[in-house]
Amino acid sequence: MMKFELPHFPHRFEDFEPIISRKAMVLHYQQHLGGYINKLNELLEDMPEFHDKSLEYICRYSAVNTPIYNNANQAWNHIFLFEALKKHDIGSVSRLPEWLQREFDCNATTIEKINKASTRFFGSGWTWICWNKPSKAIDVWCMRDAENPLKNTHYVPLFCIDLWEHQYYLDFYNQRNNFLDAFWSIIDWDVVKKRYDNAVL
Repeated sequence: MMKFELPHFPHRFEDFEPIISRKAMVLHYQQHLGGYINKLNELLEDMPEFHDKSLEYICRYSAVNTPIYNNANQAWNHIFLFEALKKHDIGSVSRLPEWLQREFDCNATTIEKINKASTRFFGSGWTWICWNKPSKAIDVWCMRDAENPLKNTHYVPLFCIDLWEHQYYLDFYNQRNNFLDAFWSIIDWDVVKKRYDNAVL
């Protein structure tokens, strides 16, 4: 049976300060992502139908809200998130790149609307910005707990925001809205653009 491993972290843990402190990022990566991967490997021992399958395959084809679904999704979600972050620079602002602003203008989406929906979302979950293949437009979903859009083949995830408290509590306490306002300045739009270009082909 193939075992999943904690992937290489593509940044320095302190790169995102003061938005995400080094302490918070180490905890998020080593304890949370590492914990999901370890638990997933344990569960897979008794599920031969998923042996040697990719993480994305398990997310797509495991039963919703089962332990293997939750741990596979949380592992995939975090890896996808970390790949699309960049070092915080002094003077960085929460501004959309022009290509994404054009897409958002088509359906009146704004950072403010996404932040408002994400702040009002009750409990733990994720905000997903996705390419909707049938409508050829960008959609925004707030999804509960470990859910992601992978089960719906009409949607291609472009980037996400972690709404679980472990993402922001050490640095922003219970002020999710303040975290969201700051988070946009550490998104690596080059990574997101590559995902977008592949999605619209």
